Amino acid sequence: MMSMRVPLPAFFLFFFFTGSLFAQKTWTLQDCIDYALKNNIQVKMDELDAGLAQQQYRQGIANMLPGINGSASDNYNYGHTVDPFTNKFITKNTQNSSFGAGSSVVLFNGFRLQNIRRQYRYDFLSSRLNSEKSMNAVALRVASAYMEVLYNMESAGIAERDLDAAVLQRNRTKHLTEAGTLPKGELLSMEAQVASDELRLVDARNQLTLSLLTLSQLLELPSSDGFTIEKPLIPAPAINDSLPVPESIIAIAEKNLPEIKMQEYKVQSAERALAASFGNLAPRLSFTTNFGSGYSKDKTKTTGAVFSHNDTIGYTMTGQDPVLTPRYDLINEPVSFGRQVDDNFSKFYGFSLSVPIFNGWQAKTAVNRSKVQLEDARLALQLSKNQLRKDIMQAYAEAGAASKKYAAAVISTEAQKEAFKYASQKYGEGLIGSVDYAVARNNLAKAESELLKARYEHLFRMKILHYYMGEPLKF
Repeated sequence: MMSMRVPLPAFFLFFFFTGSLFAQKTWTLQDCIDYALKNNIQVKMDELDAGLAQQQYRQGIANMLPGINGSASDNYNYGHTVDPFTNKFITKNTQNSSFGAGSSVVLFNGFRLQNIRRQYRYDFLSSRLNSEKSMNAVALRVASAYMEVLYNMESAGIAERDLDAAVLQRNRTKHLTEAGTLPKGELLSMEAQVASDELRLVDARNQLTLSLLTLSQLLELPSSDGFTIEKPLIPAPAINDSLPVPESIIAIAEKNLPEIKMQEYKVQSAERALAASFGNLAPRLSFTTNFGSGYSKDKTKTTGAVFSHNDTIGYTMTGQDPVLTPRYDLINEPVSFGRQVDDNFSKFYGFSLSVPIFNGWQAKTAVNRSKVQLEDARLALQLSKNQLRKDIMQAYAEAGAASKKYAAAVISTEAQKEAFKYASQKYGEGLIGSVDYAVARNNLAKAESELLKARYEHLFRMKILHYYMGEPLKF
């Protein structure tokens, strides 16, 4: 086997250009979801399971078709034996061949095969929905991580803006201090404010880096270096935005989400499995047919006779003249292969009936086990419905709380803006000191941070409700 070695520089160039491709791309939310679904290992495993279930379903269909088998043999005999096609004892070496085909089909077995086919079909549908469930879970995690990055991007932008404003104010205070208009303590207070804003900016950028790393890991990217996402235009949510009625969300979710439909298919599969187990108690009627023929190298046929001699078999009454009979040598020729196939052709048709009488309670035990599995599947369906209802009610409550929190944050931020505007004016007039100014500024920064957090929390909680209502995850 030939092996190929990649030169070390080429190896590094490959990863360099691969990283460059990721660095040049600006990822949208849909890009992230599509890439994650394509590369997520759990999704791939669930798709393989769905493929296996599909093969099992196809086999269930094939089990209802007649079975057809062919056979052929070529035999060499040495010594004293019976030729199976001439029925003669022979002592020489001989060779013969036989071949045939047979078919059998189950005509009736209590509809067991039909129920197994339906069971495998529901298993396949359930497995396919399980794959869809995994894809939805991955999409939700990616959307959550994507919004976390957006939040940290805006948070870092606000921190950078506040630092720039603090630096400008520090420089202005420095000039006034050097001119003797303000005491040195005011400058020291502004220096402390700048240092505090620098620390906040560093922390915001670190959080942004970590959130980008988390998102890139969800996408199974080799590295987060150069990984950037698109910042969509997200309109500010309406204050006191009305929420849909929880019962309507639950009704839509039960109809559309794979979690419930998957469990319903499992119940139907268990029902078919129970029906199939009853088939083991029913009589089994089968039809069988076989066709065969053969060929022997030593089989011959007489095609004529040649006079050989006369044999004396007696004398006339006078005793003088012998009574002669002619003797002939037979002319034998081998029988052709095609002729022997026609002559040796045989066929068989038959029906067989098997009635179960006692089999160690195996059939009865299988029925009881199927009943338990059916009840378990029904309980699992009810459990899934209960869990879905709990999740939706919790999501509804969280969305309502997030909406109220956002409305309060908007009011608080507007109030802090006015307070800071007033403090800035008073600070410029020298009516308040830098400490009061810094307090007003920090209160505004805190309010803006809380507003930003409340905005994205409200957005995400509403996305969750829309997801339960069957809407796609997009901005």
